Amino acid sequence: MWLVYLRFDDNNEIKTYHVTEINKIEAEKILALAEKHGLSATSKLVKYAIFYAHATIKPKHVPNFHFYKGNEFTSRWEKVKAS
Repeated sequence: MWLVYLRFDDNNEIKTYHVTEINKIEAEKILALAEKHGLSATSKLVKYAIFYAHATIKPKHVPNFHFYKGNEFTSRWEKVKAS
């Protein structure tokens, strides 16, 4: 399991996302999308990290950021791209 941490600045509003993927190639694809923009057309990537976990990642408490599976993030990203 791979975890992609993405931090965006959207007109001085910080937005943080965590995205899980099944392998390194898919995680790098998420990062490539994020380098273009976030889940709004005006957000710019300011920090990122890619982590590998040997077991499944199960978030327990996620109070101030969004947690997505890769296909969910990509679907939301594509909607922003289309608008």
